[in-house]
Amino acid sequence: MRRLLTRALTLGVAAVLVVPVESAQAAVPVAFGPAPYPVREIVPGTEGVIVRASASLNRRMLLLLDDRRHGTELWTTDGTRSGTVLLRDICPGPGGSGGAKLVVAGSRAYFAADDCAHGQELWSTNGTAAGTSLVKDETPGPGSSSPSNLTSSGGRLYYAASTPSEGRELHVTTGTAATTSSVDLEPGPTGSDPGSLAGYKALVGDPDAVVFAATTSATGREPWFSAGSLASTTSRGDLNPGPPSSDPSNFAKVGASVVFSATTNLGTEPWSFSGEETAALVKDINPGPGSSDPREFVADPLSHDVVFAATADGIRDELWGLDRAGSDTDAHLVYAGDPASGLTPGHLVAFSDWGIFFSATSVAHGRELWFTQGNNPSTRLFKDVVPGPGSSSPGVIVPGSSGFAFDSDIGASYLYRYDGKIRPVPGTTVHDHVLGYLGSTIVMMRSRSSDPAAGAELWAYTVPRTAVRAAPRRSYTLRAAKKRRIQVPVSVSSYITDERRAQTGRVVLKSGTTVYGQATLRNGRASIRITKRLRKGTHRFRVSFGGNVDGQAAHSAVVKVKVVRG
Repeated sequence: MRRLLTRALTLGVAAVLVVPVESAQAAVPVAFGPAPYPVREIVPGTEGVIVRASASLNRRMLLLLDDRRHGTELWTTDGTRSGTVLLRDICPGPGGSGGAKLVVAGSRAYFAADDCAHGQELWSTNGTAAGTSLVKDETPGPGSSSPSNLTSSGGRLYYAASTPSEGRELHVTTGTAATTSSVDLEPGPTGSDPGSLAGYKALVGDPDAVVFAATTSATGREPWFSAGSLASTTSRGDLNPGPPSSDPSNFAKVGASVVFSATTNLGTEPWSFSGEETAALVKDINPGPGSSDPREFVADPLSHDVVFAATADGIRDELWGLDRAGSDTDAHLVYAGDPASGLTPGHLVAFSDWGIFFSATSVAHGRELWFTQGNNPSTRLFKDVVPGPGSSSPGVIVPGSSGFAFDSDIGASYLYRYDGKIRPVPGTTVHDHVLGYLGSTIVMMRSRSSDPAAGAELWAYTVPRTAVRAAPRRSYTLRAAKKRRIQVPVSVSSYITDERRAQTGRVVLKSGTTVYGQATLRNGRASIRITKRLRKGTHRFRVSFGGNVDGQAAHSAVVKVKVVRG
């Protein structure tokens, strides 16, 4: 919480200068630190480690990591050497316990693992060795239930798993054998084979649930809803009547609705439902039996409307949108690319309150990083990494609270910071690949050499807090104010944990958009002289710092200058 220290000086009845001073411990926006640093060399030499999955839990990052000695096992890191350790060797020996996904639900993280005794089953952890355990041996003995489609909803974990008696069905747990249950939707040893799970809660007060695709002998593969019990599990429509399947997929929650793709006699098109409604066609984007193949439904963080990729003619992929009402008339083309090839949007990711980033193709720029806020005017090329028609082909785009990163197939990873504006972060190399965000630390993989085949190890960025302080040395008469003799001392520091770092750069004193003075920091300090005359009354200013390689852009609390007649 922001803490303001107020200092007031008065000389007779001449002038009062009141300056709130922002504490160095204030909760201010964050930005990337100046340089990456090695976390720990886990595998000496050039071989390096392999990280198969990562997730943040309780201010630590969990990793399914292969260290070439234990196989793939559960590790943890806090971004420091001493805090990076093997959490538990679940299956002793070089084979490892496997696993390729970590999902956080409630206060625990879940993953599939084989402890060499029970087969591949569901495990969970609270981030400690003692708190890491098998949830339930659902296929007793060395056989495997093979958990997949791990999905969090309301603190519970939903997933698909197989048992000898029920086949492959929907399961739900809160982390113990006693709280683990199944939904036997299709009785018998085959099961309903649930897939494409997505968390769903229609309205406040409704149960936390999931939507998914499942197969029954009566209806084929169609959309379903479940709150974790057989009684709550209901169909959302037999979109292809009878045993034929509509094969729904790409489920995404948007407000109180769910949008997804399904295949009928109209081809593969977008569908939606809300609450207990039966699913309905949103729009036949590619009219007739042809398919628009809608996919990657993402809610815009500003409007909460849906943005997705689709084709209206079966040839050109473009960027489409629809509002939360989901009516037929609300599906619209957001942005059309080149007439011959289209935009071909992919890897759509929503970032903070900024908008949606994605990769797209144009004749002039090749395949590069693009940006949209869900409408045509905001849709644009964001970064032409390989200038001209060449392509950087951005792949995985990783968002976080203080920035985002994207990888490309030219072997490079590009990092950006966000503090109201999006700016590139200096100091990254062509072989950096971000794993995720751990509070104020960004954990990444970095190769030891320029050879992309060389091994990689854990590296990190520390995210500093920048504080701008403004404090008076004296007060001034109205006569002094008219002669422009008011000085406002300023200090700017960034804090990485408890380390203070004085900043360099320019500081500017403003009232609204009007500049009243500026100065250059030396060792983190400057004195700004007000260069405009001040009239009688109270004037409000802020001191702004534009940021540099070490510190973020930031500003002080309000500086109040009260001028009275002397």
